[in-house]
This record gives sequence, C-alpha cells and structure tokens, in this order.
Amino acid sequence: MIASILLLFAASLVQPDVVKILSTPKIVRAMEIVNESKAWSVNELVTLTEIEAPPFEEDERGAAVMERFRSLGLKAVWRDEEGNVYGERPGSGGGDGPTVVLA
Repeated sequence: MIASILLLFAASLVQPDVVKILSTPKIVRAMEIVNESKAWSVNELVTLTEIEAPPFEEDERGAAVMERFRSLGLKAVWRDEEGNVYGERPGSGGGDGPTVVLA
C-alpha cells in the first residue's frame, strides 16, 4: 500500500495523466499484488544473494536464476555472453500490446 501511495505522489509531481493511469483499477490491483508479494519477493532475493558470486564468477548464481525463471514458467530463458540472465513471459493480449521490459 505504501508503494502505491508513494508512486501516486511521485507521479502527481510529474504529470496528471500518470496519476490517472495509476488510478485505474487494473493498475491499483497490480500494485496490491506487488505489496502482497513482498515477503515472497524478499525471500527469493535472499535465497539468490546467498549464493556466492564474486565479480566475474557468477555462473552458479546465474544458473540458479535460470532454473528459477524456468520453474516460474518463463519462456526462452537464456544467458548472454556477459552472464546476464533473461527470460520471456508472453502476455495474454495476443501480441497486440506493447513490449514491457523489467530489470
């Protein structure tokens, strides 16, 4: 809930249209899900960060991220030449909507 309020406040400083978008029922529900998932998210991050991964020796952590992505149903999971891990989660709109990237 606090994240939603802060997001709305920050958006109101930027543009009124952003506040309108963030106030739509689907976005409000999405923010509720984010807030409800906080404990799970923190647990996932702790689990991954407990895997030793000194600079340029992140293979074990990268493999764990890839395995986790697959277990969560992401498609086309891959790692680039730098060791960054990616996964695709197809939307449900039939390909008509925008592409969204989260990092």
